[in-house]
Amino acid sequence: MGKTGTFSHLSSTNGDALDGLATGSKGYLWAAGVQGDHKLRVSVFDGKSFGEFSRKGFCRDIRGLFPKSANLAILVSADGIMKIGRNGIKQVDLRKTPLWTTPNNDPDGPRPAVWLYSCAQTQNRAIFLIGHTKKLVRWADAKFSTIAEGHFSSLVAGAAGDQHPLAVREDPV
Repeated sequence: MGKTGTFSHLSSTNGDALDGLATGSKGYLWAAGVQGDHKLRVSVFDGKSFGEFSRKGFCRDIRGLFPKSANLAILVSADGIMKIGRNGIKQVDLRKTPLWTTPNNDPDGPRPAVWLYSCAQTQNRAIFLIGHTKKLVRWADAKFSTIAEGHFSSLVAGAAGDQHPLAVREDPV
């Protein structure tokens, strides 16, 4: 685990937000927040001690936090996907995925290479993502695949045993 800490650095008392909260296997509690300077901070509590991870650099809004095991979580932010575990926070390379597009520096509307709007994890642990590429993308077994194309705005995973594993909202064009 990362260095020992608490969730105090993710509270509103120091001006930072707690943007992601999730429980994982073995009852581990994961929490994530982005500081005012866009530094990502993640804590995990195993019932006895805290592990703390941080990543310098620019991190935009957290879209989802998905524990995969006691020692691994996936964090989706507006501008990327990260794996958090024993080796710290590692960025997932999205350059050859359907989520990537050519960035531009247009002063009227600069666009980063990746901009994610929403994400959801289904019961089979696949993660679905939508963003400015106008694609519904499934990430499972280390593979990204396009499921549909359209003007999607939000995703919600269904409950266990639900007939519909994923609800997708599509905006009118």
